[in-house]
Amino acid sequence: MISVEKEDMKKLNDLILVSGSGRNCGKTALACALIKTLSGTEKVTAIKITPHFHFTGGQQQLMEQGPGYRIFVEKDAGTGKDTSRMLRAGAQTVYFVQCADRGVNRAMESLMRFLSTDGAFVCESGSLGLFFKPAFHVLVEGTVPDLTKVSYQRNKQRADLIVRTGQIGISLAKKIIRFSEINKQQHKTYYDKNRRSA
Repeated sequence: MISVEKEDMKKLNDLILVSGSGRNCGKTALACALIKTLSGTEKVTAIKITPHFHFTGGQQQLMEQGPGYRIFVEKDAGTGKDTSRMLRAGAQTVYFVQCADRGVNRAMESLMRFLSTDGAFVCESGSLGLFFKPAFHVLVEGTVPDLTKVSYQRNKQRADLIVRTGQIGISLAKKIIRFSEINKQQHKTYYDKNRRSA
């Protein structure tokens, strides 16, 4: 069950976050390995957050939009898009969120109203870790990191684990899941009253 704990940074105690050093570094590959591993034993909800507002295909259903954000649910597992790959990996539901970094708080508050109250949550985002503390945050560092990317530099300081592109696979996913379970047990939790069953 996803739960939020308010401190300096809001805690998402049931969510594994994957961020990265730039494009094509393996973020989605790791997110999919996590989804595949988790979906063998529980329901998985995946979330992809991007600051890029662009055209979405006909199979991405708009769920909500507000000032500076749009939330879609992916319905098509047959494309090469990251959200389709997450469906194919075993996610029961995949949400695609378009929002500027400064709009992540508002977008997440809206998204939480749609999230199921049980199962595992895997999120790929460069901005979520700047405002929220997940159960576990892993940063994927590509062979040529984008040193101009501010979110990469900040996430590098906040991540629980930094891995290289070549390390991605199911064995790494299993280790991350174990680490996230330990972190979850160390956090006090309470449940966000704004959340409702999907």
